[in-house]
Amino acid sequence: MKKVFSIVGVLLALVIAAVVALVFLKPDALKKYTRLIGGSDAPEVKVQDFYLLDHQGKGHALYRQSGNKAVVLISTANDCPTMKQAASKIKALRDHYSGQGVVFWMIDSNPADDRASVAKQAADFGLDVPVLEDRAQLVATALGIGQTCEVICVNPTNWMTFYHGAIDKDLADPKTKAGSTKNFLDNALSKFVAGKSVSPNRTLAKGTPIHLALATASNAKPISYTTEIAPLFKRAAFLVTVREISAPSRCRTMKR
Repeated sequence: MKKVFSIVGVLLALVIAAVVALVFLKPDALKKYTRLIGGSDAPEVKVQDFYLLDHQGKGHALYRQSGNKAVVLISTANDCPTMKQAASKIKALRDHYSGQGVVFWMIDSNPADDRASVAKQAADFGLDVPVLEDRAQLVATALGIGQTCEVICVNPTNWMTFYHGAIDKDLADPKTKAGSTKNFLDNALSKFVAGKSVSPNRTLAKGTPIHLALATASNAKPISYTTEIAPLFKRAAFLVTVREISAPSRCRTMKR
């Protein structure tokens, strides 16, 4: 009889613990905790449109990539040893997937990196991938990028993320738990291009920290991406479109 009571007591304790967990660790909190410890499954997040110039002065708008299969965003910064290690891997992946409709962009959100130094760094690494200038840190803040060598893969059919994390196991935080998978980004892209479910879709990258002034300023007013940042990108993209449309008409006027 004592054994029965002991078993019942253990089961009752487990039930109480489960109830407490559900009350205090709500689903959102549990998901956040899973992401923090490098869990393999995480909810998709919608990425708003943005327009940035690259290190060669060419403009790139995310929502203009709707004809491509996927967009890969990789955070970078000058003089980062992790990026030096990752450069050849990024180039190899870009070369492999570019013919399958996958676009690769680097995003530099370090305010100290100017266009000339970014271009020199890319040349030194032999990396012929557009490096988008995000010195105002608007995109990095919106996407929650906190370090270099962090990857975000976007699905152009709905602009939802399908992978966020490290390039591979060598460039991942030791806390990442992803089973037997080692080449995380390659795995995510190959499955996505094949129309399969991506798993793991969340790992933890290892890189140089990026100080996000907009996100950490104690006296700063919280910024809404939807109401404040996205309209700026849309306006910039609209102005570029108008300029592109009006350019031929000006040429015709000059010919007359």
